[in-house]
Order: sequence, then C-alpha cells, then structure tokens
Amino acid sequence: MFLSVILPIYNVEKYLSECLDSILKQSFKDYEIILVDDGSKDSCPVLCDNFALKHKNTKVIHKANGGLSSARNAGLKIAKGNYIYFLDSDDYLLNDDFFEKLFYASKQDPDFILFKHIRFFEKDGKLSVCPYNYSFPIINYPNTVMELVKRDAFFGMAWIKVVKRNLLTDLHIDFIEGLLGEDMPWNFDLYLHSHSIALLDSVEYVYRQRSNSITTSTKLKNLTDFIDILQNKYSAILESKCNGELKNALLGALAKYYSNLLITYVRVKEKEKKKWLSKIKSLSVLLNYSLSSRPTKIKKTYHLFGLKITLFLLSILDRKNK
Repeated sequence: MFLSVILPIYNVEKYLSECLDSILKQSFKDYEIILVDDGSKDSCPVLCDNFALKHKNTKVIHKANGGLSSARNAGLKIAKGNYIYFLDSDDYLLNDDFFEKLFYASKQDPDFILFKHIRFFEKDGKLSVCPYNYSFPIINYPNTVMELVKRDAFFGMAWIKVVKRNLLTDLHIDFIEGLLGEDMPWNFDLYLHSHSIALLDSVEYVYRQRSNSITTSTKLKNLTDFIDILQNKYSAILESKCNGELKNALLGALAKYYSNLLITYVRVKEKEKKKWLSKIKSLSVLLNYSLSSRPTKIKKTYHLFGLKITLFLLSILDRKNK
C-alpha cells in the first residue's frame, strides 16, 4: 500500500465530512484512511463508524482524549502504507489528483515529500494566496533545506508533508504528548534524520482558520513549551553530526522560530510570563543564525535597542496586523 492517511478527530462534526470527501475524490486509490476519534463529545464517533462501514479501506480507533500528539501516534502504530500523511480533520485537500502527484514524486524514493498550502478564512469565506514556491532545483538534500529556509518556505506543520513510514517507526520519530507546538520538535527530528526530499510546487492543502481552534488562543503554556522546544532543538542540532550546510540551515530555521517566540510572548496576557524573559534573552543567540527576512530584521532591531524595546515594537506591529 502506498499511503496511510491519519486523521486525528476531536469535536469536528461540522468539518469532518468535507475533509473526508476531499480524500474520497482522489483519483489515485492505493491508500487507507485511519480515523482516530480522540474522545470526541459530539457526533464524530458515530460519523467515523458509519464512514468505515461504507469504505472498507478505513480503520477507526476510539480512544480516551489525549490530545493531537496522542491521536497521531495511535494512528501511526496501525498504519500499513509506505508513506504516512497526517491530515487535520478540520482542513481539506484542494485537488483530486494530489495523491497521484505524491505517488509519482515517491518514485524518487525520498524520505519525505513537501507540497504547498493556502488558508481558508472561515469568517469571510476567502482563500489566501500562497506566498512561497518550490520552483528551484534540488542539488542535494542539505542545499535544498538551506533554500527552503532562505526563501521562507520552511514550515513545521505535519500536514504539509508526506513521510516514509519506516523512517518514523524505525527511528521512533513520534509526537511528544502533552506538548503545545508538537509539530515543531517532530519536524526538526525529521529533517535531522532524513537524507532526501521531493518537492511539489503546487497548492494541495487548505488550512482552515477558525476562531475556536487550538492555534487561535495564546496561553502561558504556549510560551513555556515554545521555550523548551527551542532550547532542546538548539542543543540537539549543535550536537548532531549532520552535514555542516544542513546544520546551518536548521539553525537558520530556529532563528525564524525565535522571532515567532517573541511574537508569542507579546500575545500572552498572563503576568507570570515576565519570569520567562531571562530564558528568552538567553536564546537570542539564535538570531545570529538568521537566513530569512523576519529574523534578520529582528536581529538588527534587537542589537540596536535590546530585548524589551524589540518586544514593545513587535507588540505594536502585531496589533496593526490583526
């Protein structure tokens, strides 16, 4: 079997049918669907069971609520496909030849395949324009990762890539349970342990922006988990024995994530966030590895004005962009 599509499901009865329909319309049929009901309290458990009765290539897992990481890990344990795709159940696929494109890209035997995405804004029903492209030659794996970072086309989301199952299972590249921002450490582990990549320069995924999703609220745990992830990945990359260009590229990616960390800080409202400033300041060394536009600009501002004024300026800019 070519592909296992794993859908973590939690209280998404409003969106699940559209997501599943976008899978069923695929012209390429060598795939299985794994529905992981993560303790949903709405009608999703029944919807999953009814769907599986109609479609024999579907497996259903019902489990107690454990979060997104737990659901993805549970799906991976029973997956049989050569490649794994973690699809979020409130999003959907754009084109009916997507799986066919993946299949032909897999002929190169890459460790993972990247493709492009756009956003769907539920509030006004509008679709965004994809701001990045993959229209550059693949020279080798480290060089390709470097180009992704420089072009601001390096993203951590699990749903933007299809990955060899054996790579994930043999190297135990799992999602850390109980962590917010779980895609980020998983993504860096994937890049550190891979040796080849394929790119689809086409928009295939629609990322739904809804007001009550996990990603729309910024709490103190978002901040503290983010800090821990950056500290751990910074150490892991420095200590790794990977190619020098790959190491520099991944450190450049961390520099962008550090700039995201600063924005996360200004969005958190809790007073307790101030005690984390010293750790944030200690991670500012990541700005020295900047390769793309945003961290480079923040690096200059930081060096001129320091951390507190940089945070103040970012807070003003963030309010203007909302």
